[in-house]
Amino acid sequence: MIDKVQRMLVTYPEIYSIDMNPIILTESRVVAVDLKIYIKN
Repeated sequence: MIDKVQRMLVTYPEIYSIDMNPIILTESRVVAVDLKIYIKN
């Protein structure tokens, strides 16, 4: 998940902040329950 978020930030430089809370981790997957993405105007 960290790698995918990093790639998203590199691809979309207008994103200046991401808030993910909570993150659920199981043996087979990672799920961000709530996600807020802040972009520059």
